[in-house]
Amino acid sequence: MHSLQGKTAVDASKILYVDVHCHLEDPEFDEDRDEVIQEAKNNGIICITCGLGLKKGKLSLDISRKHKGQIFACVGMPPYSYNENNFSEVIEFLRKNSAELVGIGEVGLDFYWVKEKTKEKNRRNI
Repeated sequence: MHSLQGKTAVDASKILYVDVHCHLEDPEFDEDRDEVIQEAKNNGIICITCGLGLKKGKLSLDISRKHKGQIFACVGMPPYSYNENNFSEVIEFLRKNSAELVGIGEVGLDFYWVKEKTKEKNRRNI
């Protein structure tokens, strides 16, 4: 993971806001995602899009690559988004793309959504 310093498409002197938690990978943006991102750029806004789970995490990364310097990717990996069958795929994705991610969150410390019997197993995985 890296700093945003010197890596934005918007002139640093013109950045007014940083949206640190948006979901540009959501299907509701499929029809006008590029226009929304351009409007943000026109208004001095850079964004960190947070894809939840492997599929949306990959989409967030794709969006950040397409809009390099304007959109940055963060991936949320809550315990319910992976299991024994895909855990190694999740870890490989994070390792392979760590230089392009500005954050990894939801990694299993929020026990609100996790069933009691899986807490210890997920704690060990972290």
